[in-house]
Amino acid sequence: MTVPEQISFVTTPVRVGQVTLRTADEETRMAFRSMDADNQPVNVLTQSRARYVRREEVVAVRDNTAERLRVTFIEDVNTVDTNGDVERIVGPLAGHTFEVERKSDQAAIGVFEASGAPARFGVAAQVAGQYRQFGRSGSGKPEVPVGPQKVGQSSRELVEALVAGVSRGATITAVESAGATLTEITAGPNDALHGLYSVEIKVTGASGGSKVTMNLSGTLILRNFDGAILEVRLGGSVASTPDAGPDGQVDLKVPAGAGEFKLTQTMVYAQA
Repeated sequence: MTVPEQISFVTTPVRVGQVTLRTADEETRMAFRSMDADNQPVNVLTQSRARYVRREEVVAVRDNTAERLRVTFIEDVNTVDTNGDVERIVGPLAGHTFEVERKSDQAAIGVFEASGAPARFGVAAQVAGQYRQFGRSGSGKPEVPVGPQKVGQSSRELVEALVAGVSRGATITAVESAGATLTEITAGPNDALHGLYSVEIKVTGASGGSKVTMNLSGTLILRNFDGAILEVRLGGSVASTPDAGPDGQVDLKVPAGAGEFKLTQTMVYAQA
């Protein structure tokens, strides 16, 4: 197959039965400086490796927007090494299936057990936190680069997808800079074309009482015939500082830290 000098991306309608298998591997290394019981400074080194695997199936559609999604948390494991003390944590959602629903753009997210009964409040909050933007029809902006794209062209349309990819477990409060530039066009299976994008992103978020800033760069692979993101690889620096609460006070028990973050996400698409 001869690879053309330009590539165009299209989006396909959301269909009932559409399945996505999402796999994410994350690695974070951080150094924190805190105070011990005697008010003496202590350095704490942490390294965490996490793996998340989810199967998502569209079960209802509203105006070309997925309205209800069946989610199975196949794998949710986090291994944390703190100064040589290793702990393996299996997430509470692992092995469970839920359905997530948003009836309209203005409606709140509903989370249900596989039986159809409403999920318990704590569990529902955890699931809903990973699907904050689910079921929104958007602002009418394109989700993929518009028109024929040549190597060297930049795309702002991929920014939101990038932010969503790194925001698991955190609330993104600001996107200070982000960009994606087409660096290569390659041939894929079944006559598909893949666009390889070089990406950079700087985001600020909130997680666990800390303000988190990430400066990341890497690559993103986008498929031409359906605009599907096949792979995201990002890495770079991360810094956290105690964040002020609603009363403007900072929790001194939350230490500041700095380190590095790596993320690899792959997506496989099928029809049930």
